[in-house]
Amino acid sequence: MDYSNLFPPTLEMEVFFDEEGIQETLMQFPEEDRALLGIPENYSRLQKEYYKSLDEGVNPFVSTPVKFWLDREEMHSSGKTSFIVMKQRDFLLYKIIESRGNLTYILERPGEASIQFETTFEK
Repeated sequence: MDYSNLFPPTLEMEVFFDEEGIQETLMQFPEEDRALLGIPENYSRLQKEYYKSLDEGVNPFVSTPVKFWLDREEMHSSGKTSFIVMKQRDFLLYKIIESRGNLTYILERPGEASIQFETTFEK
């Protein structure tokens, strides 16, 4: 039986970058599941590299420099994604074969005007 039509075609999301929230979310998954998802135990080192790449990608397009690593507590985003799900051969195993979406980021530093920018993504 194929239940792929039961997956919603779009999802709205909110994304936060605070370390405590990330840790809390990761701990909701058993260690075996985190390993299957490819989340390394020392992910914080890789996280710094990821945030640095975000800085390099965003800063040419915003008027005030953004530093994700330093600003992550004040940064949040919201958006939506659409996706197409296809049933795989195994029972109740599905794969996202196409996805598109956007996120609007807002950086709210105390005593400063907020900075807002948008990104798009696709698979």
